[in-house]
Amino acid sequence: MPTIELYSSPWCPWCWKARMLLRSKGVEFTRIPIRMYLGIKLPTANLRTMIQRSGGDATIPQIFIDGHYLGTDDTLDDLDRQGRLEDILHGRAPISGWA
Repeated sequence: MPTIELYSSPWCPWCWKARMLLRSKGVEFTRIPIRMYLGIKLPTANLRTMIQRSGGDATIPQIFIDGHYLGTDDTLDDLDRQGRLEDILHGRAPISGWA
């Protein structure tokens, strides 16, 4: 089973949506907290790492599978609509070339 990492904030509705979708697919994931105050992301080490790993994307949530950048909650939704998400999450399809 691939390692899934989710950078998210407890106050972000899109993060909640991504977590619910991942849970509905029966996969375990590690949540990496992004701290926010009044809707502003605080410049923590987790935020800096997320931005670096995602190639500069500062939006949340950000999803990584086996260390590879998958995308945001929109990416999860797109892959789910295409019927490809479960195969990627369960390691039956490569992460690269999904777009």
